Amino acid sequence: MEKKLWAAVMALLLLVEGCAMRGEPAPESSPSAPAAGTSASAEPETPESPVKEQSASSAPTADPTPESSPSPEVPQKPEQEAAPVPESQPGPSASAQFTKVEVGVDGTFAYGVFALDSEGDLCFYTGDGAGTPVATQVRDFSATASGFYVLQENGDLYFSETGNYQEDQPLTLLYRNSDARRISDSVLTLADGSLLSYNGETSSWDPVDVEAVQVDAGYFGAAVIDAGGVLWRLDRESGALTQIAEDVIHCSYADRNKVYYSDDLWYVTADNTLHLYQTQPQAEAAAFPEEVSAVSGCYGQYLVVLTDGSTLYGGLDAAPADAGVESRAVDLFGIYCAILDGSGEIRFGTLQPGQGLEETLWVAHP
Repeated sequence: MEKKLWAAVMALLLLVEGCAMRGEPAPESSPSAPAAGTSASAEPETPESPVKEQSASSAPTADPTPESSPSPEVPQKPEQEAAPVPESQPGPSASAQFTKVEVGVDGTFAYGVFALDSEGDLCFYTGDGAGTPVATQVRDFSATASGFYVLQENGDLYFSETGNYQEDQPLTLLYRNSDARRISDSVLTLADGSLLSYNGETSSWDPVDVEAVQVDAGYFGAAVIDAGGVLWRLDRESGALTQIAEDVIHCSYADRNKVYYSDDLWYVTADNTLHLYQTQPQAEAAAFPEEVSAVSGCYGQYLVVLTDGSTLYGGLDAAPADAGVESRAVDLFGIYCAILDGSGEIRFGTLQPGQGLEETLWVAHP
């Protein structure tokens, strides 16, 4: 009897302990954080990007309480970020059209054309006709012999650390300025027409004392048309401005290289006449075409749009010839040319005196 009573007591104790264990609440769990590889703001450790850093002493002070409103925006050195991923954006609308084209080259040294459309989508097209998305939400871009730059609509400026665009390498954030409106090489035009020229030696953005309406820049210098129609040559090393001409409506700048020793400023005056200013004159120029509205020049050659939309090409030692296509905008680099034609489509190919336009690519907007 005593053994049965002891067994009953032990069973009752186990039952009470088991109920207590089942009734104890489990620890609270927090939602899991996204993996670093999938976060849009995840940033790998990289070398410091060449961006001018503002000292902390110049930043405005603010009430440190959590409820205080944000202090005014102060330019700060941005951390490295990748440009918005094109694939994450919706497709183009039926009304989208190309607005800007420039000859470019990728990391494999394949020449092609960069094209920006009215939806802010930037693509790179090569000879096979395939378009590679480069960036979205783009306000402007620049592809020159010295670098590739993409300006976002919010004022973020990205660049390629290797100089040329590479499909498998994200662009790096170089600078942030919400007033930025246009980019040419590494010269920024702000909303009020003022200019900032990037100095690679000091990693600073140096102001240029001019109110610009058009800028075409390279590594050594730039052609700048101010609000009064005066054309200036900017020496990017010294920051000096030299007046070249008045009543100018369009300009094009081209750096010198190892075989062509002049920095060239091609420009069109209000009477639609084409002119050339050279820092080191190379040769007596042949007769230039008349009734010109826009020009792109490189190494003594030019490609122009006439007032009637027709396109001519020529050079210092070559008379103008008809390219056989109507155009809205043109870009020339070496023997390669990109033409935005009268119907809004892209023509890309080579252009040499005596051989005419040899098209290797034709692109209609998707």
